[in-house]
Formats: sequence, structure tokens, C-alpha cells
Amino acid sequence: MTLRHHTITSKVYSCIRDCNYRNAIEILQSNLEDGAPRSRPVLSLLAYCSYHDEDYLQSSEIYEELLEMCPSSEQYQLYHVQSLVNAES
Repeated sequence: MTLRHHTITSKVYSCIRDCNYRNAIEILQSNLEDGAPRSRPVLSLLAYCSYHDEDYLQSSEIYEELLEMCPSSEQYQLYHVQSLVNAES
């Protein structure tokens, strides 16, 4: 783990702890735009933050991508459906 990775991780979890989901999303998206791989941990955090920021459409799209990576994950299936239901509300 590089120092940069540790710093980004620390910032993201600090934002989540403070319920500052929008800032966490910006950090994660910026990291992806800088060439970071679309890994399961990054996408999982991005989906979680998007859901709690009430961007249900984005969270459902990310959970769909996570389900392609992990099709047997009941947790991702549940979160995907919850996101879709809230997106239609």
C-alpha cells in the first residue's frame, strides 16, 4: 500500500464518518479518473456513498457493476434492489 493510497483511504473514511458523502464521492471519482482500477472495494464505497447521498440512480448502476463482478453476492443484490426502488420514488 502506498502512502498516497493510505491518504486517500483515510480521507474517504473520514468523510463517511462525518456523513460527508458528497466529498467522499468526489475523492473516489477523482481517484478513478486518475487511472485507479475499478476495484470491488472502490466501487463498493462509491455505491454506498451515492446511496447515502440519495443519488439512487448512480448507486443502482454501481451495484449492478458490482453484481457483474460478484454475481452471487446477496448483499449487492439487496442494495441494488433498494437503490432501484428508491430511484423510482
